[in-house]
Order: sequence, then structure tokens, then C-alpha cells
Amino acid sequence: MQKFTYRAKNNTGETLIGEIESTSENSAARVLITKKLFPIEIKNITARTENPLEKIPFLSFLDGISKKKKAVAMRQLSALINAGLSLTQSLLTMSKESGNQKLKNVFNDVLRDVEGGTSLTQAFSSHPRAFSSLDISLINAGERSGTLDKVLKRLANQLEKEAELISKLRGAMIYPAFVLIAVVGVIALMLLYVVPKLTELYQDFKGNIPAVTQFLINLSNFSKSYWWAIILIIVVTAAGFKSFINTEIGRKYWDFFKIKAPIFNVLIVKIYLARFTRTLGTLIGAGVPVLDSLRITSDSVGNVVYKQALLDATEKVKSGTALSTPLADSSLFPATVSQMIKVGEQTGDIDGMLDSLANYYEDEVDNL
Repeated sequence: MQKFTYRAKNNTGETLIGEIESTSENSAARVLITKKLFPIEIKNITARTENPLEKIPFLSFLDGISKKKKAVAMRQLSALINAGLSLTQSLLTMSKESGNQKLKNVFNDVLRDVEGGTSLTQAFSSHPRAFSSLDISLINAGERSGTLDKVLKRLANQLEKEAELISKLRGAMIYPAFVLIAVVGVIALMLLYVVPKLTELYQDFKGNIPAVTQFLINLSNFSKSYWWAIILIIVVTAAGFKSFINTEIGRKYWDFFKIKAPIFNVLIVKIYLARFTRTLGTLIGAGVPVLDSLRITSDSVGNVVYKQALLDATEKVKSGTALSTPLADSSLFPATVSQMIKVGEQTGDIDGMLDSLANYYEDEVDNL
């Protein structure tokens, strides 16, 4: 609820000043009218509580809304609408019942906008940090087709699958990261502790020290004397790498490396294919036009190499070519993908085929 000050006239023409709590300026005006007061001016005096995390760039992610939390919220909103509650009643319930403060704030804003005459799509699109273009497109499709509850349920499923894929990818990277840290730790232990002990032993020998041993001794001495330089080099290299992959050309090379890297590319490619098929199937199944679905999917895959391939496919589909044709011509998509999409095109069940492909690749990720 928000707090407003108002100036209003009563039946006798007397001007009254006071405060009122309501979900929006419009709803506050309606409350005043029911009390036989005619509003002259209404001002929102709700103090916005700033989250200190928003001011700290590297901690701002802690204040975000996870896909799992969004999925729960969309499923709850779908259930409320399906139960027969009006859209404003459903949004009001979500603004009160949501367990995430940022989601509460979002639903409060959306409720205020909807009560003011804004469409639900426009209301959600004013929160780009919370809702992606994929989310907005699905909500728009549901709003236009009158199947908002079903589309919101689809969106919840999509968000849950996305969260699962991200979790699996992170889980797959834990072991390699642990091994890398262990290797670095062992090397540091050898250079800073073991090799100096061996150096003391070799000092008692008058013979020549083997070249490899001498190299290790020199490296150990350098590490002990210039440890700060080694740390500086690592930090500068990491910062330079991060800056490089944030450039257009750097991102392209990095994304290309990810789908070609030995060992890990099998898992990463299957995750991209699962994301592509799940997202495109969800959009088409919700009634979003194919060209729009392809453009949105290209932004949602998370890899610029796949994005460009999908944009190229979009142009060919725009000129009248079946989607399965450019996908079959691309080395990024296995024959299974293009063949099943072709069957979907022939049977009129392309979203069903895409969902089947998504389930297949998600199972493949589970089994790796």
C-alpha cells in the first residue's frame, strides 16, 4: 500500500486536506469519491526505501529476482486468474503475498499502472531488470489471446527449466574449478616450501645441480621475492580478459571457444540447444509469431555465435524458406533438430516437436 495526501471538496464546497492509503493514485481517488469527497489534488508521499546493495555494483546481483522466484510468482498469478479473480485483484494479492520484497514492489507498480489504464504488458515492460523480452512477449501473447492464465503457466515452466539448466551448468563447473584451485595450491606449496628445503640439501653437494632442479630453485626464489608481482600479473590478466570478452569481437571469440572447447563443449552445446528449443517452443506455443519468436530466442540463447545463426535463419524464414532448411545448413544444429522441426512443420505441431527436443536435450544434460 502507498500513502497519499489529498485536497478534496465535500458536498458543501468545503475544502478538506488529509492522508489516505491505497494501491495507486486512481484507486485513492475512487475511495475519496465513495466517501462523497471530490478530489482536487492527490500526491504520493510514500518514501521509497533504497536498498544499499543497489549502490554497490559488484553486490547488486544480490538484490535481483532469481528465475525460480519469478517462476513461483508467475505460477501463483496464473492460479489466481484461473480461479476467477480479476486481474487487479490477482495483482493486489501478489503484491501482498509475494515473499520477495523486490517482487512486491514490482507488483505494486504493475497494479498501479494497470489501474491507471495501462496494459499488463506495458506495466511489466517498465521493469526490464526484472522481466526479459521473452517474459514480456509471452505476457503480451497471453493478453492478446485471452489465455493469460495458460501463458503465465507456460512462462513459469520456462523459467523453471532455465533455472535448472543454469544450476546444472554451475554444478558441472564446480569440479574443474576445484581441481584448478587444488593444482594452484600444490604448485604454490612446492615453490614456497618444498623447493626451499631441497635447496638447503643441494647446498651440501659440490656437484652440478640438474638443469630442471636449478630451474625449480630459481623459480622458487623468484616466487618468494616477487610474489606481489605474480599476484599483480594474475589480476591484470584476469581484468584484461574480462574487458576483452566484453567487447563485441572478444565475446564472439569467447563464445566460439565455449562451443569448441574439448571435453566441456559437449555439455555446453547441449545446454544451448535445450535453451533454444525450449524458448522457441514456448513462444510459438503461446501464439507469438514465428519471426518474433526467432528474434527473441536469438537474444535468449546466451551465445553470440548461435544468435547470429538464428538471425540468419530468421531472414531466410522471412523470405519464405521453412525454418528447418537454414538449420539443416548450419553446422551448429544437429540433424535431429532440423529433422524434427521439419516434421513439426509438416504436421502443424512445431511447438510440440520443439518441446520434445527440449526434453531430450535436458535429459542429455542430466546424464552427462
